[in-house]
Amino acid sequence: MRASRHQHQAGFWILIMSISLLLTPLFDLKVRTTTSAFTSTPFKLRKTGIVGSQRVQIPLQLSSVNENDTGESLDDCFTQENRKTSLWSKRRELVGMTRPSSIIGISLFHMVGTYLALNSDNYWNILLKRPSLWIVFLCEILVSSTSMIINDYHDAKLGRDAYKKVNLKKKVLLNGKVSFPEAKTFVTYLYSVALILVCLLPGAPTRLAITTSLMATFLYTKHLKPKFGIKNAVCAMLVACTPWASSMAALYTTNTKHAFYKSVLACGRLVSCLFFGVVAREIMLDCNDVDCDDKTGIATIPVKYGCGRASAVSLLATLCMSAIALSQPIYHILKEYAQTRVSIGNVFKSHPIQTRRLGLALTAGIIMVRRSWQVFQTRGKNPQVNSTAVDESV
Repeated sequence: MRASRHQHQAGFWILIMSISLLLTPLFDLKVRTTTSAFTSTPFKLRKTGIVGSQRVQIPLQLSSVNENDTGESLDDCFTQENRKTSLWSKRRELVGMTRPSSIIGISLFHMVGTYLALNSDNYWNILLKRPSLWIVFLCEILVSSTSMIINDYHDAKLGRDAYKKVNLKKKVLLNGKVSFPEAKTFVTYLYSVALILVCLLPGAPTRLAITTSLMATFLYTKHLKPKFGIKNAVCAMLVACTPWASSMAALYTTNTKHAFYKSVLACGRLVSCLFFGVVAREIMLDCNDVDCDDKTGIATIPVKYGCGRASAVSLLATLCMSAIALSQPIYHILKEYAQTRVSIGNVFKSHPIQTRRLGLALTAGIIMVRRSWQVFQTRGKNPQVNSTAVDESV
């Protein structure tokens, strides 16, 4: 027990030092940036100039400003537009690209995954006081953050956002508040921190889950997203891996090998529900983005087979999710009924936890199936119905 406590303390200080070392350059690193006039605005280009060590395109409106006309060098003309700024000065915009609101969902999945693995009275003590579980939680946040930045980076660079009616205030890469080199540098540091923390994760299953998720976020937008069927599966896998990694870490940290298979089975049901639920949700989103995906070469189910068949697949995935969620409480209630031969009402009274789980799963299943059925009835061609189903699925 004493050696275990020292190991936890060593892991905590390694965590603090690694984050400090990797985040320190953010205050001093200088990235040469350009304003939105040279990165985002579709001007007709006339000539190419050299600004410092960087080659830039000079818009037609400013092409009269050159050395021959005014006697000034291009470096002097664009001092304000091409100034050196640190990533720290863009911290608000860069953090916003990571979608900080997703931390709420990640924390809930982390807590549920840990609870399914432990299921003991010492749950809160283990969850809050074990540094290894905090490292897992931080890795899960980094997986989500890198996926958001990488997706925004490639969508903006490949021109996919041009086909969507996006809010420029939220797309900092499009409105010029953050340049592409700055976003690339920032996500590189996030990946660096994540790779360091992966070495500190407890257990091979946890390390495998986090590493696979990081690889998927790196390859997703540019390589996996255009592939047919891969897009939805990868999104579902990234969400489902969060409680799975937390559960495996909790099992390894507490050495509860006697409850390993029971915990894996319970967490497996949750992972399966999340997987099918996210697949159904992503297909509904694809129905709204079918025109944009078709123009940008993303082979989604609605693009290849139409919104009607895609809505049927979404409904099937929702039914699978609901069936898996209902399977565990129904199994225990029917098992108890077969053994005791008492009335169903007495079985419900004697098993309040299973009754509560059955009620919650049934309520959520009815809501999800009802919305998916509405999407199916409209053949997936009503954006308002699709958006309502997506919002309520959260």
